[in-house]
Amino acid sequence: MGIPPKCPQCGKTEAWQEQLNIFTSGIPVGNRATRIRLLVIRGLWAEPIKKRLGFYKVTYRCKSCGYTARYDLYE
Repeated sequence: MGIPPKCPQCGKTEAWQEQLNIFTSGIPVGNRATRIRLLVIRGLWAEPIKKRLGFYKVTYRCKSCGYTARYDLYE
């Protein structure tokens, strides 16, 4: 399904924005797949820990109506 280009509740595109979390979802650089994060986790258990902390999810919020939703980053 992916991230909708406009707010699902009110339909505004300018107000529908990603809420940046530099520790988990990171700051988008260039395309959607490239992100810079301040928190780096490496090792044998890195993937399960990253999933639990929400590394692969982004939060979008509409500044007009206040609707908030979380989406998978890599679908």
